[in-house]
Amino acid sequence: MKNFFLDIFQNPLFQNIEASSIGKVLAWLLAIGSVGAVCGFMPLWMQSVYFVALALSLGYVLIGGIHFNGKYLTLYIVLVLNVLILPIDPVFNSKMRLLLFTVVTMVVSSALVTKRAVVFRNMVFKNVLILCSILVPISCLCRFLGLNYARMVVSSDMNMQEQVTSTGLFGGLFQHSMMLGPIAAIITIAFFFAYQSYGQKKIYIVLFIMSALACFFSASRGAVLSLVVPILFALFSRKVDQSAKKSAKVIILVACLAILPFAGSVFSGVVEKQQRNVEMGSTFGSRDDKFTFRWNEFLSSPIVGIGFASIDPVGGDIYWPDGTIEPGSSHMAVLSMTGLFGAICYFLIILFAYNCVKNEDDTSAKFKKALLIAMLLHACWEGYVFSGGGFLCLLYWIIVGQAIDYKYLKKYRLLEEKVNSYE
Repeated sequence: MKNFFLDIFQNPLFQNIEASSIGKVLAWLLAIGSVGAVCGFMPLWMQSVYFVALALSLGYVLIGGIHFNGKYLTLYIVLVLNVLILPIDPVFNSKMRLLLFTVVTMVVSSALVTKRAVVFRNMVFKNVLILCSILVPISCLCRFLGLNYARMVVSSDMNMQEQVTSTGLFGGLFQHSMMLGPIAAIITIAFFFAYQSYGQKKIYIVLFIMSALACFFSASRGAVLSLVVPILFALFSRKVDQSAKKSAKVIILVACLAILPFAGSVFSGVVEKQQRNVEMGSTFGSRDDKFTFRWNEFLSSPIVGIGFASIDPVGGDIYWPDGTIEPGSSHMAVLSMTGLFGAICYFLIILFAYNCVKNEDDTSAKFKKALLIAMLLHACWEGYVFSGGGFLCLLYWIIVGQAIDYKYLKKYRLLEEKVNSYE
């Protein structure tokens, strides 16, 4: 067990960049608060810890200076004008949601490009992955032990209630299967790169298999796609050397052989969910209506959208009494909520993030590129891109930020040595 934690904390993918003591404490507080808020076994007040840590972290990075990435600043301006000018229904509380989104992206993404901000979010990224690298494999074990901490909101009274294990409801240690799925996909990719690039430690094969199983147990098709595609992309990339390809084939072969004896149980959730969608009339039956609503909203206001963090209240889609919505797709949500103005700003950031790592040869850049591809794919089927209070929003934007930050890590010469110092 000791080696298990050591191998996770000492994962060579994590850059060992030194920072001030207060920066380290805040990075751990933010990571624990954000991850703890989506763990089913943690108390509900962990959400408050997350918000407090977020506010303190914003103050910490701002002390290091205010130097905005121009692409993020342009997006902020468009979004501010969006909520000030458009007649958005007050139930959606768009102004407060925009404030929260802005704070999240300023803290964990690449909106601020000072050295302090770059180093801080690198630590947060590392700490979040460390915590999830522990929780995801244990969630896999929970399936075999009959443990499930998944919770979901019941529309009748909005109370949190325990749910029984069934297709699409297994969350392991996380509060929902739709949370376990994408997190497990990200962690599986992390162990994949850790094994094939650094010493081929066998423990990483075991952790890779357990994390992949957790992803399949969540029965999230979007998460499974986000797991498979980046690994295949990395495997067949022309830039991958023969040694890396060989080790990648080894870990995939071992994983397939390990899963084969009980493949029926592993894939049953995903297969059953897909069969239900086919019965509904299409491959993505459970999302078709959402896509249609978002497209109709875009057509009704193609230039400026219908309003940040909102939907058409009479368009037919449902929303919670507190204004919480599920857009169904992050990318389509950007298009419907902010129109072409917002969508262009958003996609320029995404394109910039990909360009920062696409032609780089070292493992850190390849790893971040794979994570970026995974999150971009998953965001096609889940609408969290503007949900500043949610963990997946933080995970999405911190990965986008890490891809961009590869450029700034080189600029500040934080990639040149194994251990760097920063005051």
